[in-house]
Amino acid sequence: MHRAPRGRYSTGTMDTQVPRPEHPRPQFVRPDWLSLNGRWQFEIDQGDSGRERGLITKELSGSITVPFCPESKLSGVGVTDFLNAVWYRRPFTVPSAWKGRRVLLHFQAADYDTTVWLDGRQVGRHRGLRRRGAHPHGALPRRSPRREAAREAGGAP
Repeated sequence: MHRAPRGRYSTGTMDTQVPRPEHPRPQFVRPDWLSLNGRWQFEIDQGDSGRERGLITKELSGSITVPFCPESKLSGVGVTDFLNAVWYRRPFTVPSAWKGRRVLLHFQAADYDTTVWLDGRQVGRHRGLRRRGAHPHGALPRRSPRREAAREAGGAP
């Protein structure tokens, strides 16, 4: 079995291995793309009250290794109980070479009800069966190449 080489990313304080650094859909690989796999902030929200508690912009209480689901031990979470809602957050930098270009933020394995924010602004929502999603980043103001994505995922009602 062939395994892709592992990439590296910097958290600012330490270098960490990036799991699954290869393009998730090789048939659609482009010359310019950025994997957001790796360590993300994470919080379980059993009361589904995260919006009211300001989790869209607040630091989250834990961490998770993406692309693994919270139920997987590989994620660093390993919780197998029903999760009513969960939150993810990660800062990232858009490469300067992409200035003036339309950038898409893709996510995969979206839960039944998933909302995506970029820099505190809602850029997309999906309700229904699990699917992939893409949200345009080009329409947002670009004060800085450093961006922050937050994603809330909830179970079926």
